[in-house]
Amino acid sequence: MSAAGEQSAEIEKEGEQKHEVTLDEALKLAQAHHRGGNFAIADRTYRDILRAVPDHYPTVNLLAALLFQRGNIQEAAKYGKIAVTVEPENAGCWSNYAAILSSDARYDEALEAYDQAIGIDPELSESYINKAHTLWLLERYEEAEDVASQATLLAPDKPQAYINLGIALASQNKMKEAEDVWAQVIDLDPESGQAYSNWCNALLVQGELLEAREKGVKATELASQDYQAFNNLGCVLKGLGEHPEALDAFKKATDLKPDYAEGHLNTAKTLMGLERYSEAVVAARYGISFDKDSAAAHIVMSQAQAGLGAYDEARLAAEHAIALEPEEPLHYLTLASILLAKDQHDEADAVLNKALALNPDSPDALLLLAEVRKGLDMLDEAIEALDKAMALYQETPPLLAEKARTLMYASRVEEGLEVMDKALQMWPQNSTLLLTKVELLLTINRKQEAGELLESSREYLDQYPAYYIHLGSYKKYTEDDPDFIKLQSLEPRFSEMGPESKASINFGLFDAYEDIGDYEKAFAHLKKANDAKKEHKPIDVEIFNSAFDKKKSIFTREMLEQYEGVGFESDVPVFIVGMPRSGTTLTEQIISSHPDVYGAGELHDLNNVIRELGPLGFDTAAVMGEGYVRKALARARDMDPKRVTDKMPGNFSNIGLIRCILPQAKIIHCRRNPLDNLLSCYKQNFAVGHYWSYDLEAMASHYAAYRDVMSYWREILPEGSFLEIDYEETVNNFEQQARRLIDYVGLPWDDACLSPHKQKRAVLTASKDQVIRPIYKSSVEAWRRYEKQLQPLVEGLKAHGIEIS
Repeated sequence: MSAAGEQSAEIEKEGEQKHEVTLDEALKLAQAHHRGGNFAIADRTYRDILRAVPDHYPTVNLLAALLFQRGNIQEAAKYGKIAVTVEPENAGCWSNYAAILSSDARYDEALEAYDQAIGIDPELSESYINKAHTLWLLERYEEAEDVASQATLLAPDKPQAYINLGIALASQNKMKEAEDVWAQVIDLDPESGQAYSNWCNALLVQGELLEAREKGVKATELASQDYQAFNNLGCVLKGLGEHPEALDAFKKATDLKPDYAEGHLNTAKTLMGLERYSEAVVAARYGISFDKDSAAAHIVMSQAQAGLGAYDEARLAAEHAIALEPEEPLHYLTLASILLAKDQHDEADAVLNKALALNPDSPDALLLLAEVRKGLDMLDEAIEALDKAMALYQETPPLLAEKARTLMYASRVEEGLEVMDKALQMWPQNSTLLLTKVELLLTINRKQEAGELLESSREYLDQYPAYYIHLGSYKKYTEDDPDFIKLQSLEPRFSEMGPESKASINFGLFDAYEDIGDYEKAFAHLKKANDAKKEHKPIDVEIFNSAFDKKKSIFTREMLEQYEGVGFESDVPVFIVGMPRSGTTLTEQIISSHPDVYGAGELHDLNNVIRELGPLGFDTAAVMGEGYVRKALARARDMDPKRVTDKMPGNFSNIGLIRCILPQAKIIHCRRNPLDNLLSCYKQNFAVGHYWSYDLEAMASHYAAYRDVMSYWREILPEGSFLEIDYEETVNNFEQQARRLIDYVGLPWDDACLSPHKQKRAVLTASKDQVIRPIYKSSVEAWRRYEKQLQPLVEGLKAHGIEIS
């Protein structure tokens, strides 16, 4: 028995029988186990005490704290309630109870409890520190800032007070003030990994990525078990375009916390940057499984599926995100990009307008807006979106690279190179920037510089498929070429790649095997490349053919006669039409070598004019024609050309429209041997469209429809309405054909037209590698080396009445 006047408790020591000790002894024993991390024994001892003395204080408070530490929040709240009932004037009890309530998401009750604690003891800093955190969880950031500021006054030596203040400031986008706070935390605690991690995130939000990386690395060194520190560092590395390093950081984050949805989603985004779309889909699935109501998770899934070419699945995921967050513009932009990939331009335009109405202003949304606008050939508007993103955020490698590419598409390549050179001064090893600069250099025939850049950057680029594709643009492979061997080694990774990456590698292998003269293997890879392209691009030639038939039904002989004298009178436009790869680029290069001609490349301006100023009518024809000429001349910028060429090949189906709105425009139809022409299409990795070119039988059908349309125009239009020129004649009798072209467009002869390969203008089409070389004849009759493999094409053409000689 205990001594008279003392309370006792019967306790059980581990491995021993129960025995009686004094209450003070029992409490000291329980606290010792609690402090020592022996939570199970401490828990049992606290409960032994409470069985002997129900509602004993401080035991109920200590047990509440222990249960809270062990994650048993509901039971902790039960004992916390008992503690404040037993000791209603104890500020510490109220503060502890409030923290437990906050962890149980009972925020309003928690705030009331904190106020009780503060009312009892206005000097208790823990109450202010923890109340600030609860207010932050409620997104009441200004109040959280005020309370955290009070905490720092009461406890100027406690880092946690400043941490909560910094978080509250950062949540209000007061990043510079937040940075000052993180510096104060580190002064108090130089080993605070949390402070370095939060500082890293503040710098990331401001786009100061190099300094953010420094702070992020320090955070992970100091807090090697903090999953959020690794996630923040991964986001910085991804923003710098350092995808493999970012992937390592995100993997560490999800290893530390396997149910960390954000980490899995960031992993998926990074895998997409490495063109590993199958793995990205898996990572996105993990993210969704841990946060199924996250719209952001479904958007990441949508983007990963789109990378695989699974556009139906991508669309469903984007629409799911829109249902969850109908006011987020990023989701509509994602959907618009998918619709563009499916060539559903009208629907994409409508979705884009919805996104614009919601005023996208995040960097991700503005970057996607720029991509969508670029897909619609709204290049000035795309650049505007990118500039806005960089003004609101900061200049980052992805934004700068996209701006440079957009400037390239706008034929402003020198400006694009200036952007890249400035960016590479800041990030000289960034793969995105390096590959973009190579692409720009190749576009303006600075082939040697492109090759030197590829060689000097090999260590940063050799894991990217695009590196080997660009290599093939300036070198010829040999059997023992290490780059050829590396290119071959990528083949086992095909299962990880999306269709575009898989196609690109196979096109690269085709070029390499052609270089070494192994035509059997070359064509095998060419077929694999085209099979990958059509994997998720269903080919429906009848859709194209019916569109051609519809135009024939609209633009009849009688209708065209009615529009005589109605359109806009201008001799500026020169349209170069025909099948892709029929010599349109060479023809444009010859004409645009003339000092009075601006070569604009492949323009979408006819379609844009229809969308903006149409439909065609007697009252709109001249307006549409004038609008087209205005757009064409605007592209020439500082030049005052007499002619502007538009070499969009598919305008062969728009000859009727051109005659109506621009009756004085010159039209040049390029022709080529059908097998050489179609093999050249089959060999080409087209960036967008031309889905018929991925299948030999579909090519035959499309070619027959094209021939039919051109026969129709010859039949109904007056003789001389367009000039027809054959590729074979151009390469065999070059000067004669060049003079014929310049005479047709109504300009005096200039000898510069005899050296089109010396021209420095940007060539953005599939033929850019050919036109930057002197005229050559090796592509004539090139189809014969693949005569056996092309038999399905030969038979298809014959079935349509097209004889092959």
